[in-house]
Amino acid sequence: MSSSRKIRVGLVGFGVSGRVFHAPFLHTMSHMYELRSVVERHTNEAIKIYPNIKTVRSTTELFNDPDIDLVIITTSNDLHYSLSKEALEKGKHVVVEKPMTIRSDEILDCEIHFDRYRPELKGDNAWRERDEAGAGIFYDLGSHLIDQTLSLFGHPQTITADIRIQRPVAHVNDYFDVRLDYGHLRVTLKSSMLVREMGPRYVLHGTKGSFIKHGDDIQEGVLRTGVMPPILNENNDWAPYGLLHTETKDGRIIKEKYETLNGNYGLFYEQLYNSIVHGKQLEIRPEDGYNVIRIIELGFQSSQEKKTLQCDQLL
Repeated sequence: MSSSRKIRVGLVGFGVSGRVFHAPFLHTMSHMYELRSVVERHTNEAIKIYPNIKTVRSTTELFNDPDIDLVIITTSNDLHYSLSKEALEKGKHVVVEKPMTIRSDEILDCEIHFDRYRPELKGDNAWRERDEAGAGIFYDLGSHLIDQTLSLFGHPQTITADIRIQRPVAHVNDYFDVRLDYGHLRVTLKSSMLVREMGPRYVLHGTKGSFIKHGDDIQEGVLRTGVMPPILNENNDWAPYGLLHTETKDGRIIKEKYETLNGNYGLFYEQLYNSIVHGKQLEIRPEDGYNVIRIIELGFQSSQEKKTLQCDQLL
């Protein structure tokens, strides 16, 4: 591909992920990307925001389009593998949401809380609430927390998991408590759909003190309002900051706010462009996606067997 050519993109799905996390960056990074087509089977929402795109009704039509270089898949988890495989076989570059697949064999052919409050089901047609392969909070949110943990601390030695259904109306898991043991370090990952009063998102305890962080990166909230990415860099209100509680060598206690650095989702697409156009190494490897799914599989096995398991077969 010419170093001056834009990457022509087809987006599969225009739900929250496609609308909030992908399309805005493709649109504003127009020197690198051209959003050409969006797959919507029954609606025409994307063209209302991006009038120059084409709405297509099937992935087959999109994958057979010779003018599409890159396909971004934002469907339900159970379709990630089959659609990615089909797009790759058509010669497309592929970006797929987490989890990469719902089975690790398909890829081979600290304390962190992520809580929500949703005592009722979101809707009869919400794929996250249906009793189907890849549904449930452990696949949906756990994949992100596991990815963060592996990025920060590497491969754990063992896993002990408690994954269950708490809400009487739920059909799939809506709670998990996963302990990853590193020998010198233990990381706990928690999430529940029955947390109205949110606690800290991150809690780190070490030999020199503690760090506590509430809240999320505000980018998602801003993007959901329809604001395009450049404005994010002009927003200096990144509170709530973290709280650092430590002490000096002379015993003086320090308890102060720790500034939160600005996030930038757009860096992902900059790195992707440099990989596709200039052949640079991606920071995120396919093996990383495999390891996340392998930990998820071990988590389900640990919960079902009610025992601690070795984290084997990680790449």
